Amino acid sequence: MTKGIILNVGARKSKKYEGFLGPIFQDGSFKFLPILDDYFPQCPTYRSLGLSEYVPEGFTDKPVHNDPEFSTNTYGHVRRFNELGAIAELDPGDYLFFMSGLGCIDPPTKSWTNARWGMYVIGYLKVSSIFVGNSIDLQWPKIIENQARVEKEFGDNAHVKRGDMPDLLIKGDCGSGLLPRAAPLSSNSDPLRLNSAVVGILSTLGGRPIDHHDRNWYRWILKCEGNALDALMTYID
Repeated sequence: MTKGIILNVGARKSKKYEGFLGPIFQDGSFKFLPILDDYFPQCPTYRSLGLSEYVPEGFTDKPVHNDPEFSTNTYGHVRRFNELGAIAELDPGDYLFFMSGLGCIDPPTKSWTNARWGMYVIGYLKVSSIFVGNSIDLQWPKIIENQARVEKEFGDNAHVKRGDMPDLLIKGDCGSGLLPRAAPLSSNSDPLRLNSAVVGILSTLGGRPIDHHDRNWYRWILKCEGNALDALMTYID
């Protein structure tokens, strides 16, 4: 059964993080803003990625962690909670979706766009290969044992560039990438409530369906599989 995992990535509006969101425009197009990187000053900046006009003054030259990257469609994952096993079990042909918070900078013309901010699917990787690192919980080949192939397939990934191999490296096929228009997961009236079109499609990693009563769903790692995955792909299209 084909599987899909949905991860929250990119700049966040909480002052604990970046304090701002990527923009979504009137037609539903958007800009994905990576998170800040406080540890590797040699990383690219919002300016070098052509994103300086979308961030507050004072942030344009700050280093950012550009991951996922959609030039060669790679993603490096570092364990957050107990999700590592579920992501590592993705097979070629499965999907890794990325949701991100986006904020309106102009009155939207699309009825599905929240006039303030919301969570949207912004892109995905259709898995072509996956490498599992030196995880104490998973007896898989170490990334270092496949160093030449990793450097060839993942050379543009932020983790590989700076030499801090993550727990997982995932490569997407040629059909992967950013979406031309963001697909809303939030309700157009309340960003904390799930859009009715995807209620019953998404669930927690434990298998509990997400519904209108959940208000922290966007902070979780979600999944869908089988018919639910087909429905999500149809919705995104």
